[in-house]
Amino acid sequence: MTDQELIQLIFLRDEQGLSALQECYATWCGSIIFRLLENEEDTQEALNELWLRIWNSIPPARPENLKAYLAKAARNTAIHYLERESAQKRKHISILLSELSDCLPDPSASRTAEAQVLRDALNGFVRGLSPREREVFVYRYWYGESIADLQNRMDWTQSRITSLLYRLRKRLKKHLEREGVWNV
Repeated sequence: MTDQELIQLIFLRDEQGLSALQECYATWCGSIIFRLLENEEDTQEALNELWLRIWNSIPPARPENLKAYLAKAARNTAIHYLERESAQKRKHISILLSELSDCLPDPSASRTAEAQVLRDALNGFVRGLSPREREVFVYRYWYGESIADLQNRMDWTQSRITSLLYRLRKRLKKHLEREGVWNV
């Protein structure tokens, strides 16, 4: 079944569409959620929440790229799940955010227009990366992959991964300064 057929079934409120979606994408969405939650039980709860979100959101949304839509929804579901949990369960996401804290502007300044400018600047930065740099950056800071997982994915040493991430954060900060999003 194609992605567009899955979307159409969900749009028509056919439960077979949701079942087929789960069959096709549960492992992939679960891995995204697990990297952020780091707990199998929480992952299953968040995954169930994800399917409900998808069921409720697709009719007006009708995404063109289902896999990207699911990745974003899975990531957001995991983040919402973390927000409801205790501070101890936020450890992993806090580490990722602390790594980027020197590169990104103050989150308290998150008005809609400023958020759009930041989003555009981040997208421009990511588009300007080489394919390998983009892969490392996105898997670390979007999907929340650990350094060890990145080592396996890239077949690189830990030192090479951490050095690249350090250089990418420095480049990101300079890019955001040039774009006027971040002022030192």
